[in-house]
Amino acid sequence: MAASPSFAINGASANTKVSIAVGGTLQAILSSIDGIRSVVWTVTRTDDTSVAATITAAIVQSGSVGQQADIAAPDLGGAGTCGILSCTVNSGINSLTGELDATLTQTVKWYVPSEGGLEVLAVGELDVGNRESDATFGAVVPLNAIIRDGAPAFAYKAADEAITTDSGFSDDDSLLSVLKVGTYALELNVRLSSDATPAFKWRVAASGGLAVSGIWLGSVATTVAADSIVRGNSSVALLTSHPVPTATTADFFLQIAGTAVVTTAGTLNFQWAQATSDAATTTVHAGSFMKATKIA
Repeated sequence: MAASPSFAINGASANTKVSIAVGGTLQAILSSIDGIRSVVWTVTRTDDTSVAATITAAIVQSGSVGQQADIAAPDLGGAGTCGILSCTVNSGINSLTGELDATLTQTVKWYVPSEGGLEVLAVGELDVGNRESDATFGAVVPLNAIIRDGAPAFAYKAADEAITTDSGFSDDDSLLSVLKVGTYALELNVRLSSDATPAFKWRVAASGGLAVSGIWLGSVATTVAADSIVRGNSSVALLTSHPVPTATTADFFLQIAGTAVVTTAGTLNFQWAQATSDAATTTVHAGSFMKATKIA
């Protein structure tokens, strides 16, 4: 049987990328030692925070021909790291031709997921033809995971939105996020203006399976200067109505922070209205924004 550099990491299928938890160890073993006279294990490439030579130096090799390689947890790196482990058998020389043979070297990627559960890339994975992240699509797979799930959902209000004589909650024209299953950190920064009557009220509305809670800061009736910091509620349900006292000609703010646990994909909307229906104008101003960042 011809010598083969095929190997598996941590009991996975041969030559298959593996995910290793923070604090985990790496053990690589050749699939067969038939025809093997020597084995060299090296880490050829890593992410941008790790050093390949340092991890290579930490490899503990064992077995009759050196067919096993172990790397301890501290040497693998923490969350958001990765590396490419290379195995070359028989010094890379084909016993029939006496020439260097690229098929006698095999590489396999490992990665320690980021705190958000995502896969990071090693140097060179964006090169044309590289398939270490995925046999078919290469680095497109982890990059698309970030685009689809890891990047914050951001909604920005580009123009003022005004209402009159309207105390019924409605969705803001711009401030909404479509969220997949997971846990999200929420941040809303809302700039608004309204006379003392009608004043202002708000809530966060959710479709699908969303549980939302958090804290908020706004203005109070006894301190209505435009630059006042004012009221804080902790551990409140953001889905319920919250009044914000206001005053003529002043701009006020809401700063809302919390979490959303999404069990069924749905939409998160910022809703608002006049606290009391009145002919005076109530406005949510351009520059307000909503951000939802997936954390689990």
